[in-house]
Amino acid sequence: MPDRIDALREAAAARHAATLSRAETALAVLAQGHETVTFRRLAEAARVSRSWVYRQPELRAAVEGLRGSALSRERSLVLQKQATLDSLRQQIHAYRAEIARVQAENQVGATGPTSPQARRRAGSVSDDPFMTLVGDMS
Repeated sequence: MPDRIDALREAAAARHAATLSRAETALAVLAQGHETVTFRRLAEAARVSRSWVYRQPELRAAVEGLRGSALSRERSLVLQKQATLDSLRQQIHAYRAEIARVQAENQVGATGPTSPQARRRAGSVSDDPFMTLVGDMS
């Protein structure tokens, strides 16, 4: 009888080792993918129950570690995109301010006191092009 019990123990240990190996292989494949590693996905890929995965301390720690790194990667990408958007918004704001400043300068330059239109209105410039070039000789 002891030989039979020992044989059963050895068979159970071999099954456990094979199942653990299958789960570790599935975990490696999932870790290389771009999706978040979860207990459910690991259990499906390894063809084991989720409760079995939870009861294996090494697998549980590995899944939790991979979940954390995947979440931090996702969070990092979101933060990078947000920073890019903020930077672009600041650039747009600066460009709009620059455009407004240049438009205001152009407006003042076109109708300012030194422009030909302003001098003509003030009477200091003649409508005669020759007089405009020669200026007031008196």
